[in-house]
Amino acid sequence: MVRRSRLALAFTLVASLGATARAEPSWSHLGPVLDGRQFDAVRGPSGNVHVIASEYAELTAAGAVVLTEPEGDGRQGGLDFPPAIAVGPDGAVHIVTRHGGSFADGHDIRYRRRSASGSWDVDVLLGSPVARNYVVAVTAVSSLSLALSSQAGANVWGDLHLWSASATPSQLGSLADLWRADADARLRAHGERIALVAGKPDPDGSASIAFADGGGNVVGDFGASVVTHQAGSGRRGFPDVWFDQNGHAHFVYGAEQQLYYNRYDAKGAAVFASDVRVFDGLGTWHLSTGLGAVAASDDGATVLAVALVTNGSQEASDSQLVWSASTDGGATWTAQATVGKQTHGGEGRARPRLVGLGSAFMLLFNSTAGQKLEVSLASGFEPPGADAGGAGGAPGGGGSGGAVSSGGSPASGGAPQTPSGEVIEADDGCGCRVAGAPARLSGVWLLAVAFLLCRRQQKR
Repeated sequence: MVRRSRLALAFTLVASLGATARAEPSWSHLGPVLDGRQFDAVRGPSGNVHVIASEYAELTAAGAVVLTEPEGDGRQGGLDFPPAIAVGPDGAVHIVTRHGGSFADGHDIRYRRRSASGSWDVDVLLGSPVARNYVVAVTAVSSLSLALSSQAGANVWGDLHLWSASATPSQLGSLADLWRADADARLRAHGERIALVAGKPDPDGSASIAFADGGGNVVGDFGASVVTHQAGSGRRGFPDVWFDQNGHAHFVYGAEQQLYYNRYDAKGAAVFASDVRVFDGLGTWHLSTGLGAVAASDDGATVLAVALVTNGSQEASDSQLVWSASTDGGATWTAQATVGKQTHGGEGRARPRLVGLGSAFMLLFNSTAGQKLEVSLASGFEPPGADAGGAGGAPGGGGSGGAVSSGGSPASGGAPQTPSGEVIEADDGCGCRVAGAPARLSGVWLLAVAFLLCRRQQKR
């Protein structure tokens, strides 16, 4: 009976291995595909990826360039900021670019639209040049095309201006205390819901996220919903955000040599009471803030984050790209691993972009070998044959608090925790950062235990 029990246990362990093991994530590097260093990229309703750099381009999910047009942004220097792109639900492409001028005196901010039929039918200026208006963003929902531009005076602090972008644009209003010069801000949307993220990397800085309804009072909605994040230490900022198809917003931002993550549900509530630390030891540069990007699968279960491990130069000019993934909606993350590519951080201005493609991902980044935009594809992150539940449920519960606060009053940092209060930074021995439950035994350990049990059985 004892022998049979051991054999049964061995077979059970092997069966468990088959049930829990998953294919190793794979990366394929396509190399340089476009000219430019400063860029933005989004996925359109057809599934193709739309890119704005020194020209406009459309790529298939496999990374093939199927269209290029000269409409672009000529400001492609290492210390410029990126242009912005969005694709509306009707397939129209919206871009915001900078032209002429200088950092101190401002640039012409140009909004252009490419209709769903393929013609560039709108080309207008958003106001007049003002100092430090080099940070731009754009998004489009069915009721509104929304653009953003920055402004700051002699010091580094300033405002974010919001525009109704159309053939007859108008300024909707401004937001203060969310941004400072030398950091960026972004707009992304799902349905009618718009997310704004911005950073203020002061010595004890912060990153913020806010939400608005495209059909409502956008400026008022943003102002009333600001949530400020301040986990870790140092010059926090440089956030990124990605919406999955459940309307959940996946949010990352940098702290001192670290990158943190949280997720907001479709009602705008933070899923994790404290921000989850995804990367650590990212190296130093001028501000030493962690630089990264995030995207999610359509169901929100798989989340991929990338970050830069800098080389210690002021501009983070030759940085190693690393990745970490979650297959449970951001509750647990794999150990940091290399992408196998280098990129130029441009003092935080030239961060990579991640685009979710159903269950796969496209990574776009600027090359260290000149003004070229490179593309890599990643897949194989999904747990096998299992419904991870998507982002519709909050692992461990929900709520907000801890490392996040609303109303512009940052809460103190501290160790990231799950909503139940358990410390997330624990290591379970397989290199996984955990949120509320130990990760499963690795396949190697399961095979080893099964082998030893069978060997012991054979010797009897």
